[in-house]
Amino acid sequence: MIMKLRPIFIILVFALLSCGARPTHAQGIAGNWIWTSGESSPRNAYAYFRKSFSISAVPESATIRVTADSRYILYVNGIEVRRGPSRSHTRYRTYDTIDAAAYF
Repeated sequence: MIMKLRPIFIILVFALLSCGARPTHAQGIAGNWIWTSGESSPRNAYAYFRKSFSISAVPESATIRVTADSRYILYVNGIEVRRGPSRSHTRYRTYDTIDAAAYF
Protein backbone atom coordinates (compact mmCIF):
# COMPACT_ATOMS: atom_id res chain seq x y z
CA MET A 1 0.00 0.00 0.00
CA ILE A 2 2.81 2.42 0.89
CA MET A 3 4.58 1.84 -2.45
CA LYS A 4 1.36 2.67 -4.34
CA LEU A 5 1.00 6.00 -2.53
CA ARG A 6 4.61 7.07 -2.99
CA PRO A 7 4.24 8.44 -6.57
CA ILE A 8 1.15 10.41 -5.52
CA PHE A 9 3.03 11.83 -2.52
CA ILE A 10 5.96 12.91 -4.69
CA ILE A 11 3.63 14.63 -7.17
CA LEU A 12 1.84 16.42 -4.32
CA VAL A 13 5.12 17.68 -2.85
CA PHE A 14 6.25 19.11 -6.20
CA ALA A 15 2.83 20.69 -6.79
CA LEU A 16 2.86 22.38 -3.38
CA LEU A 17 6.41 23.64 -3.78
CA SER A 18 5.59 25.20 -7.14
CA CYS A 19 2.70 27.25 -5.67
CA GLY A 20 4.91 29.72 -3.76
CA ALA A 21 4.87 33.47 -4.32
CA ARG A 22 6.93 34.58 -7.25
CA PRO A 23 8.21 38.00 -8.22
CA THR A 24 6.69 39.69 -11.24
CA HIS A 25 8.57 39.48 -14.52
CA ALA A 26 9.61 42.85 -15.88
CA GLN A 27 8.11 42.69 -19.34
CA GLY A 28 7.31 46.05 -20.87
CA ILE A 29 8.65 48.01 -17.87
CA ALA A 30 11.27 50.61 -18.74
CA GLY A 31 13.95 50.81 -16.09
CA ASN A 32 17.69 51.11 -15.69
CA TRP A 33 20.22 49.61 -13.33
CA ILE A 34 21.86 52.25 -11.16
CA TRP A 35 25.19 52.16 -9.36
CA THR A 36 27.80 54.45 -7.90
CA SER A 37 30.64 55.90 -9.93
CA GLY A 38 33.94 54.08 -9.91
CA GLU A 39 34.38 50.34 -10.30
CA SER A 40 31.70 48.89 -12.58
CA SER A 41 31.60 45.42 -10.99
CA PRO A 42 32.68 45.78 -7.35
CA ARG A 43 32.64 42.81 -4.98
CA ASN A 44 31.11 42.91 -1.50
CA ALA A 45 30.05 46.52 -1.92
CA TYR A 46 27.05 48.33 -0.47
CA ALA A 47 25.39 51.38 -1.96
CA TYR A 48 22.74 53.71 -0.61
CA PHE A 49 20.53 55.64 -3.00
CA ARG A 50 18.20 58.43 -1.98
CA LYS A 51 15.64 60.39 -3.97
CA SER A 52 13.87 63.43 -2.51
CA PHE A 53 10.73 64.92 -3.99
CA SER A 54 7.70 66.93 -2.93
CA ILE A 55 4.04 66.18 -3.52
CA SER A 56 1.08 68.52 -3.08
CA ALA A 57 -1.37 65.86 -1.87
CA VAL A 58 -1.22 62.31 -0.56
CA PRO A 59 -1.87 59.97 -3.50
CA GLU A 60 -4.41 57.15 -3.39
CA SER A 61 -1.73 54.78 -4.62
CA ALA A 62 2.01 55.06 -5.12
CA THR A 63 3.41 52.04 -6.91
CA ILE A 64 7.10 51.37 -6.44
CA ARG A 65 8.81 48.65 -8.43
CA VAL A 66 12.17 47.64 -7.02
CA THR A 67 14.77 45.00 -7.78
CA ALA A 68 18.36 44.37 -6.81
CA ASP A 69 21.33 42.34 -7.87
CA SER A 70 21.38 40.78 -4.42
CA ARG A 71 19.37 42.48 -1.63
CA TYR A 72 17.59 45.72 -0.89
CA ILE A 73 15.85 47.62 1.90
CA LEU A 74 13.26 50.19 0.82
CA TYR A 75 12.56 53.18 3.07
CA VAL A 76 9.88 55.82 2.53
CA ASN A 77 10.02 58.87 4.82
CA GLY A 78 12.45 57.06 7.11
CA ILE A 79 10.18 54.03 7.57
CA GLU A 80 11.31 50.61 6.42
CA VAL A 81 8.69 49.48 3.93
CA ARG A 82 10.14 46.27 2.52
CA ARG A 83 13.23 44.09 2.52
CA GLY A 84 13.80 41.88 -0.36
CA PRO A 85 15.84 39.76 -2.46
CA SER A 86 13.86 40.19 -5.64
CA ARG A 87 17.05 39.07 -7.25
CA SER A 88 17.29 40.00 -10.84
CA HIS A 89 19.63 39.62 -13.75
CA THR A 90 19.99 41.63 -16.94
CA ARG A 91 18.63 38.73 -19.00
CA TYR A 92 15.85 37.68 -16.61
CA ARG A 93 14.48 40.74 -14.85
CA THR A 94 12.07 40.49 -11.95
CA TYR A 95 10.84 43.06 -9.47
CA ASP A 96 8.76 43.50 -6.34
CA THR A 97 5.72 45.78 -6.47
CA ILE A 98 4.91 47.83 -3.38
CA ASP A 99 2.08 50.33 -2.83
CA ALA A 100 3.77 52.96 -0.68
CA ALA A 101 0.86 55.44 -0.46
CA ALA A 102 0.37 54.72 3.25
CA TYR A 103 3.91 55.98 3.97
CA PHE A 104 3.39 59.52 2.57
